[in-house]
Amino acid sequence: MKSVELRELKKVEFKKPILVAGFPGLGYVGKLAVTHMVRVLKAEKLAELYSTHFPHHVLSDDRGLVRLLRIEFYGWINPDSGGRDLILVTGDAQVQDVEGQYLVSSEILRYARDLGVDMVITTGGYQSRPGGTPRVIAASTNVGFLDRLKGAGAKVGGWGNPIVGLAGVLMGLTTFYGMDGVCLLGETLGYIVDTKAAREVLKVLGRLIGLDIPLDGLERDILKDVGEAISEVEAEMRSLERILERTREEKITYIS
Repeated sequence: MKSVELRELKKVEFKKPILVAGFPGLGYVGKLAVTHMVRVLKAEKLAELYSTHFPHHVLSDDRGLVRLLRIEFYGWINPDSGGRDLILVTGDAQVQDVEGQYLVSSEILRYARDLGVDMVITTGGYQSRPGGTPRVIAASTNVGFLDRLKGAGAKVGGWGNPIVGLAGVLMGLTTFYGMDGVCLLGETLGYIVDTKAAREVLKVLGRLIGLDIPLDGLERDILKDVGEAISEVEAEMRSLERILERTREEKITYIS
């Protein structure tokens, strides 16, 4: 097995697709948002990515069947002839080391470019203490998107913290692949599975890309997988604690 290996399961022709990615992290926000989109849009699986840079354990279902940790790609064809298709990307865990973050992100973007993607939106959590409805904090590699993000209801600027993890590296590398990058972060305490933050991220995302994303059933969908989600979150939080320990001196407050 290569250090990063992508296996395409299905070939589909897309029209101007946008890639939306969300991975486990603070509040499980990005993972929840993208997993919900996969479900409500009934997106089809396109590919799987495996890497030696993922944590060294496997996942086991209630039958005792195990599999390696992976990232999954799903495709959705917009029924509106004038609309844009979507590539939805999520995974079981964050990559564990710096080199792996870049290698995995580069492979995701290489595949996305082959599919015709020119815009990448990453989602995640921003550690804070929401006073009420969680805000959505946004950033972009393209100054031209900043007003659009504000118009979609996101807070832009004035925070200045690094965006660590796949949500940050994946967005940052888009400029090397001829794409624009955007990141949407929902305010969350970080130590609970935060459906409220995921809901607010989905609202802003929907306005940004001009898509009505059904939000009904978000909490119900999550409850179906709560056992698996909790075990994955616990494993991911242990990994995040190790990353935070290494970066504490830099006072980084956000990890996707």
